[in-house]
Amino acid sequence: MELIYMYLGNIKRPLTNQGIHFGSKFHVDYNPESRELTITKRLDSSPCIYGECIESFDLLVGRNGTGKSTILELLGLPYRSRLEMLPITKGDVNSSEHAERHTWFALYHVQDDLFAVEGYWADMLNVLKANNMFWKPFYSAAFRYDLENQRALSDFMYLQHYTDSTDLQRSISERLFYVLYEPESGAAWYSKPYDTPQSDTSGDFSCQRIYAGHSGYEAITHYLYDSVHSHEFASKMASKPGTEITIKLHQQDKSDFAQFAGDDIDKVFDRSSAGEKIAARLIYGDQLSLVDSAAFQFSEVFSSEEKEPFSYKERMVLMYLEELACYTIMQQRTWPRPHPIENSYPQRKKYLLHFLENFDKAEFALAEEILTGLEAIPDRYFLNGSKAVIPLHDMEGNFLIWLTHGLDLSTLMEHEINHRYFIRLTFVGISTGEAQYLDLHAALYHAITTYQHRKGDTCVLLLDEPDCRFHPEWSRNFVLNLTELLHTDVFRDYHYQVIISTHSPLLVSDVPKESIHCMYRNPDGSISIKPSEYGLMSNLNNLITDSFFADSIFGAYAEQYANQLIVDIRAATFQQEPVTKAQLDGLRVRLERIEDRTIRESLDHQLRRLEARNR
Repeated sequence: MELIYMYLGNIKRPLTNQGIHFGSKFHVDYNPESRELTITKRLDSSPCIYGECIESFDLLVGRNGTGKSTILELLGLPYRSRLEMLPITKGDVNSSEHAERHTWFALYHVQDDLFAVEGYWADMLNVLKANNMFWKPFYSAAFRYDLENQRALSDFMYLQHYTDSTDLQRSISERLFYVLYEPESGAAWYSKPYDTPQSDTSGDFSCQRIYAGHSGYEAITHYLYDSVHSHEFASKMASKPGTEITIKLHQQDKSDFAQFAGDDIDKVFDRSSAGEKIAARLIYGDQLSLVDSAAFQFSEVFSSEEKEPFSYKERMVLMYLEELACYTIMQQRTWPRPHPIENSYPQRKKYLLHFLENFDKAEFALAEEILTGLEAIPDRYFLNGSKAVIPLHDMEGNFLIWLTHGLDLSTLMEHEINHRYFIRLTFVGISTGEAQYLDLHAALYHAITTYQHRKGDTCVLLLDEPDCRFHPEWSRNFVLNLTELLHTDVFRDYHYQVIISTHSPLLVSDVPKESIHCMYRNPDGSISIKPSEYGLMSNLNNLITDSFFADSIFGAYAEQYANQLIVDIRAATFQQEPVTKAQLDGLRVRLERIEDRTIRESLDHQLRRLEARNR
């Protein structure tokens, strides 16, 4: 299954009544007046040049505000986020005859003569009028089309009910999934017109849409480790981040536990007891105090009687479990019936885990996962019982994989307790460009490995300005690195359609011109989509002025500077009084600042003529 065409009717942008072809296998014509759709198989289509698992590679280019991100979001956002971004109508369609309808559709080829379409308002297409089927405003449909005679056949179905011929338990729409990556905006005031989307399959069109804007800890740590310890990845990144990974235990304020010293338990607790003492009594009875983060079994400051038999790592584990116990007590207003335990690490850990298991088995399982991760960290990295600092270059093996996996589970699955609130992982010492480079790789890795896909499925990979914070050399290598990444073991089980929005001429020079969609702003403010005149291995000057519609290949200030110098040389040439030496010297000094050889030599020739005339 593959995306072959998208038509943008009214999408709240100057970009209206425009069609975009994706891939090269089909040509699609849509007439918005007659609402007729014509699909033709292209006999002159050339194979994709990017390797066996990449079906097509398309770029969206153009000035800011032309609608590139809107196209990617319409294709890649989950159903609910899409409706927030672009409602079905502007106004109430039930109470007003003049409610404005937003219209668009995307067309897919499934196999042979079977096609699928999704979008807003099925009446955009005459092809869907057969059999008097009822279509919701946001619809998805499967239909057969006679490619030879260019006409629709008569069997139409709701797409989600059309099963895969090779697997009757599977809808055909499950053959394709989207992954949308958008770098985070650095502006605190900026927000998208939709809530941060959760990747889901809700809505009539049941293909999975994965929003990969937020990478998991496990994926980030995986690529951070590789950036230092994998020669191949480090050479592509061309830098080794001097990163420290910090793990901090966050402890709750225990003052609220004073509320438990009420009339019903006055006999057990003194109202004047500190919150921490009350929490300890609730958890352990009269047997033990809460674990102290600073004391250490080998510290000479404590006498032998005061020493607690715990390393810093063991203290973090026990303190984390105590925090979970305190949370459950506050939520349930109940506490365990303490039974005798020894003040040893295994006994305390077992006691606290048993308490958590009685509260919620899912929280117990997740806590065990996180504990396994904490215990895998070598002791030397713990500064005390509430903090560990791990220099990335010093890691012997990626021992953080278990901890990061557990913290990711806390986010991905619904849990009563937010475990990431108590165990906080941070990365320091990374530049902005390095962070985005790692985030992109980690986001794609997370999207592919976390969700369930089958070998041979198609992933439409949508990347919104993925290199916006890259050094030009990273941009120059971006397409090469991405295609090589998609052919590695983790990714190559799937077919890919890559669609990228970009402002980088270096990316455009890596893509054939027939796969570049230039979004041009017309004099009246409307947007048209036209093919590029330049592409693969083209001169960057041509790409800048044609594909990106720039007025010049030079910076605007530099161009103004040169133009003013030309005006001043010309004025000096035609002035009636002789040109002074000071004038000539001033013009010469200004000329020497221009670096372009052709322009400088041309103006220098004019100055020499002026100097010769003045002798």
